[in-house]
Amino acid sequence: MASHLPGVLGMMVNLKLSWPAAFASDLIFYPGDIVKDAVASAAAVAAHRAFPDILVRRVK
Repeated sequence: MASHLPGVLGMMVNLKLSWPAAFASDLIFYPGDIVKDAVASAAAVAAHRAFPDILVRRVK
C-alpha cells in the first residue's frame, strides 16, 4: 500500500489535481491490492506450513 503515495503525488504534480481528487482517483486500485495482499499472505503461510525449515532462524 505504500506504493500508492508516490502515485497520488505524481497525479497531483503531473495532472495538477488536488489531494482529494488524486486520492479519489487512486481508490479504484485499493480493492485489487487488498485481494492480492491477502492471496500472497495465504500463499506465504501455506508455504511455511508445508516447509517449516524454509525460514532461516537466527540463534542469538
